[in-house]
Parts: sequence; C-alpha cells; structure tokens
Amino acid sequence: MRPIDGDYISDALEAELCREGDDLEDRQWAYGYAAGVSFAVRKLAEAPTLTPPNEWVSVEERLPDAEKEVRLFCVTPNGYKYQCQGFYVPPGMRRDDSDYSWDWECCDQYDEDSDDYFVNPGWYESSHNWDEYSAFGIADKVTYWMPLPEPPGKEG
Repeated sequence: MRPIDGDYISDALEAELCREGDDLEDRQWAYGYAAGVSFAVRKLAEAPTLTPPNEWVSVEERLPDAEKEVRLFCVTPNGYKYQCQGFYVPPGMRRDDSDYSWDWECCDQYDEDSDDYFVNPGWYESSHNWDEYSAFGIADKVTYWMPLPEPPGKEG
C-alpha cells in the first residue's frame, strides 16, 4: 500500500460529477455512474488518515495507541534534542491491564475497586535488555513521534 493524496482523488471525482456537454444517452448512463462516484467521494472522506513511514506526528495533533512502541523526538529543558524508542501510557491504565511489568515507583494511585495501582500516565522510554526494568519515565518534553519501521526480512 502507498499513501496517496486523497484531496486529489476527491477533486477528480467531484470534477467528473460536474462534467457538462454529454448527450442524453450519455446522461442516462451517467446517473448510475454519478451515484457510484458520489459514493466513492463519501467513502474517501471517511477513510482514516494513515501516517506514512518516516513522517513525524506532532503530539499536539494526536497520540499513538496506548503502549505502542514508536520513535520519539524529545527536547530537554536546556534545548538539547534527541530521539529514543518509547511509548505513551494514557490516564487510567492499571498495572494488570498493561503489557509491561511496572515497579511500584511508577504507580502512585491505588484503585480499591480493582485492588490494583494505576500506572502514572505519560511517556516512557523502552529498554529491552535490562531484565525486569523494561521502561523508564521520560522527564523531557516529547514533541513528536513516528511509527517504527518494519523489521528486516528473512535476510536481516
């Protein structure tokens, strides 16, 4: 699949609907055609926006799915910029509902109804080689994120 310019397709379909100068026989055929084009225009408008690979998404625009590992772009208080791999934890996620093994220091609020702790919401950097410690809170400002690339094929 390749990302395309949906606005271009929508404009082309709209222009096709407004075409003039057809004779009556063409117009009768065009009624069914126009209904199909109208349907395509509506469906195109409803289609979800895909984030193409290698395209940064502002955290102001939208956040990644909960606990989905992504590439992060961060800025320290003194302006140093860096990238890391991490994920976002939304408010209301309990330890038992998480895919990660959370230490108590990442869980300040207790939920009596579920007898479990809520994971502190925010951004976390992933670590895959520290045994029990699989994530660390990010104190810096996360400004952008992007999906991770696909892993290499069989030869990689």
